[in-house]
Amino acid sequence: MVEGTSGAARSELVCAATGEVSERTELLNGFLQLVLDGEVVGEGERWRCSSSLSWRLGRTGEVMLEEGDLALEDGDTELFAVLEAGTAEPEAETGSAVVRAVFTVDGARGDWVVPGDRVTCDLVIGAESWRGELRIRAAAPAG
Repeated sequence: MVEGTSGAARSELVCAATGEVSERTELLNGFLQLVLDGEVVGEGERWRCSSSLSWRLGRTGEVMLEEGDLALEDGDTELFAVLEAGTAEPEAETGSAVVRAVFTVDGARGDWVVPGDRVTCDLVIGAESWRGELRIRAAAPAG
């Protein structure tokens, strides 16, 4: 079960997320790398959020995310996750993209999540800002 920082157990925590695109770099190897900073709010809880995402430039339609990470923290609790899988659908004219990604928690402080839990993100990333939804889900029990 995923526990809110208030201690209430649940199988999924749905959060709204907003922020700014703090870095957008076109790398020499043909990739676009974005750094996102912002805030995630869900069920009365609030975290600072940072994430990095990258995908290959020059392709049309949906492209696979190549790298990514996600961190949520509020001082007493933290979550660190790495990209498991994801796609971006970039719009070349506007610089915006729709991103869908699944991250796997690989580290946490506090007992609200454990390694193996998943964070699913649906984001709309503009030239300067981003918004979307994060769903933090407990990993399926082994067995």
